[in-house]
Amino acid sequence: KKLQKIFLRLMTTGGLRLLEHVLNLNFCYIAAGRYDGCISFYSTLPEWDKMPGILILEEAGGKITDFYGKEVKNDIIKFIASNKKLHNNMLKIVE
Repeated sequence: KKLQKIFLRLMTTGGLRLLEHVLNLNFCYIAAGRYDGCISFYSTLPEWDKMPGILILEEAGGKITDFYGKEVKNDIIKFIASNKKLHNNMLKIVE
């Protein structure tokens, strides 16, 4: 039910993108201002495939946390990445 609520919200705002296999591209798009954020429910990519994009995102002023707002670890599976302005609102979506 929670997942249905999240997808409905994303679809009605035009924010649904399913690009798991290009996760670093998502991070770069957020860093560049093309995307406002992304939510990942299950990332199968190893940490060495995620960390470059996370670094770019954070250096550009973006934010990435787990679903509880805690700093990401190397083995992160579920996370929210966004510009800092929307991050707290995105956390509320997955509560």
